[in-house]
Amino acid sequence: HRAMQIDPDVPEVQTSLGLVATGRDWDFPKAMRHLGRAIELDRTQALPRIYHSWIQVILGNFPEAVRLASEAQAIDDQSPLVHSGAGYAYFMAGEFADGVMECDRALELQPNFIIGLYVKGMCRAVQGQLDEAIELLSRAAAMSNRAPFYIGLLGNFFARAGRRDEAQAILSELQSRMADTYIPPHAFTFIYAGLGDLDRAFEWQDRANEDGASPFNYFSPVIQELQQHPRHLEDIRQRGWKAWEKG
Repeated sequence: HRAMQIDPDVPEVQTSLGLVATGRDWDFPKAMRHLGRAIELDRTQALPRIYHSWIQVILGNFPEAVRLASEAQAIDDQSPLVHSGAGYAYFMAGEFADGVMECDRALELQPNFIIGLYVKGMCRAVQGQLDEAIELLSRAAAMSNRAPFYIGLLGNFFARAGRRDEAQAILSELQSRMADTYIPPHAFTFIYAGLGDLDRAFEWQDRANEDGASPFNYFSPVIQELQQHPRHLEDIRQRGWKAWEKG
């Protein structure tokens, strides 16, 4: 808002406000207005199109999401972030093979691009190719100095693969780090969902509600087990989904 007071016509400011409206407020119309304004101000902006595509996936408008992501890639086909972002749109839409393909485009440009690694890992995990998913997230975890978000996903993949002791070890690691490190609650939700302990997964998702968690965590195919439960719908209503519920 301070930047807006200086110059309201800076596209990056509009993009940032769109991300805040999405992740903090769950106010998707406001987010789309800001992202649309960023594009109006500079037609060469790729990232607002990517972020807008993610919102369109959540709202169930996959053709529009594909159009936006494709436009972004045409604008900047040398950006691993843009290709990974397109891959994330496909992942969220359940088009996992296409998600892998887009992440591979990112990783051809930058082999250790962490977003490409983790999005491809999520696609592979949901496809059932768990050895590859674990290898990819292990790389991402190491590169990020074992950032909680990445090792939470890694714990989910261990659990899916039946490697419960390794999943439990990550739970213990995260719990021990809580005294001096911020741990996003969904890191625990991911692991407990993978272990099939839905009560504990929902307990941590309740904490995520209090924490102001991003909508993308709630709609991730990584927690399919929770999404089939009526309690999940109640959780996303509490976070602000009620205005967007269809039917």
